[in-house]
Amino acid sequence: MPQILFYRLLYGASALASGLAVLAAVLFVPVQPQMPSAANPDIATMMAQVQTNTLMTYANQLSGEAPASVGGQPYTFTTRETTSGAPITKATQFAYEFMQTHGLTVRYANWNACGLANRNVIAEKIGADQPSEIVLVTAHIDSTSDTGAAPGADDNASGVAAVMTIAEILAPHTFQRTLQFVIFTGEEQGLCGSAAFAQQADAEDMNIVAVYNMDMLAYNSDSEPILRLHTRTTRNPGYAADAAIANTFISVVADYGLSGELTPLILADGLDESDTYSFWEWDFPGVLAIEDDGPHSDDFNPHYHSASDRVSAFNQSYFTNFVKASVGTAATLAGVASAATPTPTAGPNKLHLPTIRR
Repeated sequence: MPQILFYRLLYGASALASGLAVLAAVLFVPVQPQMPSAANPDIATMMAQVQTNTLMTYANQLSGEAPASVGGQPYTFTTRETTSGAPITKATQFAYEFMQTHGLTVRYANWNACGLANRNVIAEKIGADQPSEIVLVTAHIDSTSDTGAAPGADDNASGVAAVMTIAEILAPHTFQRTLQFVIFTGEEQGLCGSAAFAQQADAEDMNIVAVYNMDMLAYNSDSEPILRLHTRTTRNPGYAADAAIANTFISVVADYGLSGELTPLILADGLDESDTYSFWEWDFPGVLAIEDDGPHSDDFNPHYHSASDRVSAFNQSYFTNFVKASVGTAATLAGVASAATPTPTAGPNKLHLPTIRR
């Protein structure tokens, strides 16, 4: 998350934010943890594949606690700053090779924005029935620090580890929609990589029906497992499409027995601190999934943008459950093509995601 934007939000519009906090509480509907008969057994199996040890392995590698394999050689990250040269190049190569290993079609997308140049990583799995409809699962891989080293464990190795895990679990399955797993750079300098991607997507008239963006998923220091799903404001014409994505996540939490583990809140605030905002700027629907973060949270990660942002501060159970719900959300948005989920017949948005574009 860009620090300048964070402080701008922190000290501004407190009355509006208070009202949005009330709205979030209204929109969250608590349910009892259980596995209802309506749950898709294929998705339940995918979610069960999320393992804490695997998640932590990826987070450790990305944040320099353990060497990563890049180009067949061990490499230890001390930073993933967008302007770091070799380290960020190695980080994007690490993500590229991981996706390639799991049978996905992968490419680099070079960008020039914000007076900088770098590259994103895009891995793709083509949908079987509605391939022109695209679901993005995203996170930013760049880190930053005000105190020297920039391990960026929570911000945002946690989100990248989640994208890697979701891609690994979903890759062997068939989905109705196309899935793209996108790793951005330049987020900390002003959402640069995602801005370039979204502008290009608009120019190419890509039919992006959902952006599920993950940024800081692993810090929770109290007994309340709150997470936040940021959408555009209720006054925005795109709010309904964003809310449909957010409510997909909430339904997954309810339907797959995670209600006792996660407390998701919808905040309709149009938050401009993470890569989702780049897509809102071009009227693509999306949500930011993030830990209990923001000016009205009493559980903000104190290691934010510092050399102490390390995996030792992770709440591993919270992180694992967050990623389980994210696997379920991505699979639901993409539409599992199986006997348990009949293929829809012809018609736009057959998986019931409202859109406002064109």
